[in-house]
Amino acid sequence: MELLKPLSSTEALVGETATFTCQLSKPNKDVVWKVGDKVVTASDDKFEVESSDVDYTLKVKDCTLDDAGDVSLTIGDVQTSAQLVVAGERRSLTSPAMRHLGHYGSLTGARAPPSTYNNLISF
Repeated sequence: MELLKPLSSTEALVGETATFTCQLSKPNKDVVWKVGDKVVTASDDKFEVESSDVDYTLKVKDCTLDDAGDVSLTIGDVQTSAQLVVAGERRSLTSPAMRHLGHYGSLTGARAPPSTYNNLISF
């Protein structure tokens, strides 16, 4: 068994899903995923494990700052690991910090429709 594509470190914001993928030379059902020191089990709703032929995927759902750290996959004597980096807080337009943007405001600099500007000028 060879590791064709190792895990890569992944960044996610609080509340987002982080996805880790790797590829092995042969299909194998005896994979063990770990997040930190915790072995991922099928009964844990926090994680989603997928495999398709030689591709293996782990999704860490609804990331929290406590999820940050090592993520690893082990099959026999083959192991790959990477880091999960969880940063900041996910913000929505309904959060107090974002309400000041108003109806037409956005972080991307969206502006009011041109007809609004025309209504502001009168002679």
